This record gives sequence, structure tokens and C-alpha cells, in this order.
Amino acid sequence: MAGAANNNVKIDTVSVTGASEHAIETWSIDKLTINSVIAKDCGKCGLLLQKTTNAHVGSVSGTNVGAGTGYATLRFANQNGQLSDGSYTTNVFVDKVLTWGWERRALRLGIRRC
Repeated sequence: MAGAANNNVKIDTVSVTGASEHAIETWSIDKLTINSVIAKDCGKCGLLLQKTTNAHVGSVSGTNVGAGTGYATLRFANQNGQLSDGSYTTNVFVDKVLTWGWERRALRLGIRRC
């Protein structure tokens, strides 16, 4: 993504319990690598990727994530995966998503085209 605010971000394993918001939220990253996200009792998403390109996530697991909110363990939103030429050629990869509790929402895609 041309002009991404951040580049080559690498995260090993993040474990978050009891956050009122998202466990991890990204914005404007090109080349993101996350080994694993473990979210428990978080108010919103376990992992929310926004305007992020060329990403690879090993695993996202959520227990009682987004209870009563409609948020999922993993969510893509706000031009996530959109390349600089405007295309959405596949460039974001997630190996595994596991979710337990509340509504068991594993994935929510927020792709809108106007």
C-alpha cells in the first residue's frame, strides 16, 4: 500500500484478557506479520485489521469476545486488503480462527464498495 503509515510490523504472540475494546486493532500497515492473538473476555474484536495490506496471521482465538456487540473474534474493515491500485487482490492471509462463547462469531468482513 503506497503511503502506509507503518511498514514491516511483526508481532509474536499477544494475550489480552478483560479489555473493554479490541484486543488488537491495526490501521494503515503494509507488511504485517502476527504469530498469534489470544483474546478472552474482550468487549469488541480479538483482532481488527483495518487498511492493512500484505498481512499474514497465524492464529486468532477468542473466548467470550464482543459479547452483545456484534463484533467477531476476527474482523476486516475500512479498506482492509485494498492495494494502492484500488484492487482487492488477495494479500491478507489467516491460518486459523477459533472462537468460544457468546455468539461464537468467528469472522466478520466489513468490505463496502460505494
